[in-house]
Amino acid sequence: MIDRQASSTLLGRLYTQSYKITNQVLKQFEPDNLDLSSTLNSINVHPGAIFDEISELESLSLLIYKRLTELASHLDPMYCIPVLIEIFSGLYGQDEKYEGNTAFVGSKVLISFIWTGTYSGNLGRSRSYKDIVEGIKMAMLFLKIEQAKNVWKLVGEGQVEIREDGVFATESLAIHIHHFNRLGPNEYKVLKDATDQLWFHPENIYKVEKILTGKVRNGDRLFGDTFLSEIPFTETNFWTALYCKLRIYIIIGKERSLVAGKQLTGLCLLTEKALLINEKSGNFLNLANQLNFWEPTWHNNAINGTPNEIKRMIIHRPVIGVYNPQSVFATSIPLLWDSVNFLLEDFVHSRAGNKIYERFFSGPFEKATINLFEQYGFKGGEVNDKSIWRTKIPEKLLSPDRIPGQIDILAVSEEYHVIVIADCKMVHFPFELNAARNILAKFGSADDERFFRKLNMKTDWLSTCSNFKLEEYVVVKMLITNLDIPLSKDEDRLVLSIREVEEKLLKKLKKSGDDY
Repeated sequence: MIDRQASSTLLGRLYTQSYKITNQVLKQFEPDNLDLSSTLNSINVHPGAIFDEISELESLSLLIYKRLTELASHLDPMYCIPVLIEIFSGLYGQDEKYEGNTAFVGSKVLISFIWTGTYSGNLGRSRSYKDIVEGIKMAMLFLKIEQAKNVWKLVGEGQVEIREDGVFATESLAIHIHHFNRLGPNEYKVLKDATDQLWFHPENIYKVEKILTGKVRNGDRLFGDTFLSEIPFTETNFWTALYCKLRIYIIIGKERSLVAGKQLTGLCLLTEKALLINEKSGNFLNLANQLNFWEPTWHNNAINGTPNEIKRMIIHRPVIGVYNPQSVFATSIPLLWDSVNFLLEDFVHSRAGNKIYERFFSGPFEKATINLFEQYGFKGGEVNDKSIWRTKIPEKLLSPDRIPGQIDILAVSEEYHVIVIADCKMVHFPFELNAARNILAKFGSADDERFFRKLNMKTDWLSTCSNFKLEEYVVVKMLITNLDIPLSKDEDRLVLSIREVEEKLLKKLKKSGDDY
């Protein structure tokens, strides 16, 4: 452990250097300023090169990975990792300003490669902003090629051209890539509750502490009317992980405020002393280590994983030792935000159960979608299993037949003579290839989950209701999702995200509804 005076000198030097280099680096990623010429030349790829075979792209990906590893090995972890965290944290929430989000994510990926030097015996010495820029560009190229390669495999065809200002694909491939790029900003379903209960009220960590120490009773709703109150107290692993991350979050907030006042979102450097807090549960650093801190065995396994696993390393463990021995750690509040959000999201999708999911996620999503239609003059509501159309004034739908299942949304516009029959599906779109294939099979022409077959049955049933004469309307059947799914539009199997639905409603359905 370094003493206070030495650590203060070292931390001050690291902060000053990080701010200075960050500004130099960001200038290279401003709009219309990206140039990958030197990056391509370093791997002997000429700008304008076209790849017609997936095997060629595989070989290129391997070449880029090796070059990225080499570039990272020359960078000094103690100075370069804080710079990259400052870049990521400074761009948090505004990354579209800088070449999409690839520079944003590229910074996180480069950190993972640089850290190898802290335990491999090959510690880099470069602190040059130009070398950092080249590393980020190579990481960006790595991510772009990996994405193009996986989408190519997903759709079964493609062609890729690499130019000085980025990677270009054939039109069909580019459309799918565009959809994938939309997923990031809309991924977290848990964001509102996390913001209200945790980020704005970090003192709620003491509620988590009560859970872990058994000072709660069954039925206590510690987090109000949010999904956090529904998570069983017996989920000890979850509450322990949340507690550790929140404790670090509070420490970062205090330390960062001493450095930058109210500017809390940038780089935060911590000494081991700042993290050693005596608590009833024991040494906090030991408690949190396996959940949040990078260590060689974990890192060596993760860096040899898939590109998506590499991207998530800093989300899983947001605190990185940069001084050897690990006496100085680098992190930031945005890293903790992402880490906690990912923890909550993972719980929602893996262990929350249908009751929590329906009440706090799929149910509100259906209501939000109905409200959207109502904003544009539709009469809308769900049709329950008793054939009650639950609009503002509920109405019984009269049919000689039994309804084949609840209709999530029945929306009628008399002005445009349009009837929308829709089921809502919340999806967690995976980034791994096989999981993505499964999602596309569910929503595509294969109809593996029989979504469209069920929707057709409901439409047929509606045609028997005396409340409507469907032949007098343009009837639109669709599945509405929370995220864009990269599918070609098929009028018989229409899948639109709520964002796409709103875009169409903004066009006022033209005049006839034919373009809906």
